[in-house]
Amino acid sequence: MKSRLRVYIRALLILACGLIEAPSARALDLQDQNLTSLSDLDSFVATACASLSNEACIYPEGPYSFAINCGYLSFADGSDVAALTNSFNSATIFGVPVYPVTVFEIQDTSRVWLYMGTNGVAFRTNAVPTSFNPEAWVRTAFRHDPPDYLTGTYLDQWYADRDRSRMYLMMTLVNSNDWETLVAAERAAASTNLPAETPPPKLPADTNQLAIVGIHVSQTNSAGLWLYTPSNRPVAVLTRSTLTAPVNAWSLLGSLDAVSPFAYWETAVQASACFYLAGYSDADSDNDNIPDFLEMYVFGTNPDSADSDGDGISDYNEVYVFGTDPWNPDAAPPVLLVVTPAAGEWKAVLP
Repeated sequence: MKSRLRVYIRALLILACGLIEAPSARALDLQDQNLTSLSDLDSFVATACASLSNEACIYPEGPYSFAINCGYLSFADGSDVAALTNSFNSATIFGVPVYPVTVFEIQDTSRVWLYMGTNGVAFRTNAVPTSFNPEAWVRTAFRHDPPDYLTGTYLDQWYADRDRSRMYLMMTLVNSNDWETLVAAERAAASTNLPAETPPPKLPADTNQLAIVGIHVSQTNSAGLWLYTPSNRPVAVLTRSTLTAPVNAWSLLGSLDAVSPFAYWETAVQASACFYLAGYSDADSDNDNIPDFLEMYVFGTNPDSADSDGDGISDYNEVYVFGTDPWNPDAAPPVLLVVTPAAGEWKAVLP
């Protein structure tokens, strides 16, 4: 499940879910999951939820959600499941009508499953089995108990950040009369696929398989970020208050040495810090001592040229030493004046 987190860095804090995928080889194995009644659907959901402790995507803990794709389920005409699909819109895969369903488990004193169709409207609820113990499930899924020092609301929050309701199930209902058509279309598409590229495609320059997968902002003006990173590399975190300004309008918020696969970072923030961006800070294509990530998003300089404006003064010196515009060529380089304010004391100042 880790591969699901390898998203573009531009996605910021959004985890994309809900897209209809083409049938996979796994979908062909689910044709015997035929639903004859709504109780069959409820039983399937109960079994899938109970097995979530075996899913790697329950990690890391935190106040955000994960989607679990449960594949394809077939149903027969005339069944109560077929009647149920009339309450929401269908989608199509290879021209075959299908019915995507999302099931949420509500975290409350009385726990229920909430079924939603493509129109975003709940069309069914069903009670979670009374034997379900959410705290016991957390301890089993995460393979450890809460720290002994947590009590009261802090202990409740510890369980809530790991609770099963953080995950929701996605499944696609297919009329059994359309199943063979869907299988044939999938096989036809697979037979015409082009061979894998050699060499394989290269990720765009502004992605490094790094993503912000969660954020928590407290009432004390501090923000905590959960970062997914497949390698132990230094990371810079940027912030800005709007996305309508130029690309290089981000401000450096801080940095951390990320630890694979997930790293947590927390800092004090202002109320105007609404957007966050993270990127590796150890890549420097032009060897000018300014990371490519900062050149692209903070300073707007050329990450492939140590002197963006070609005036003979490096980007590093213009940004950090002279405070000049690295995109505006200077007629002559600024001069440092060395003065002696007192005997035996030297001080360098800008002219």
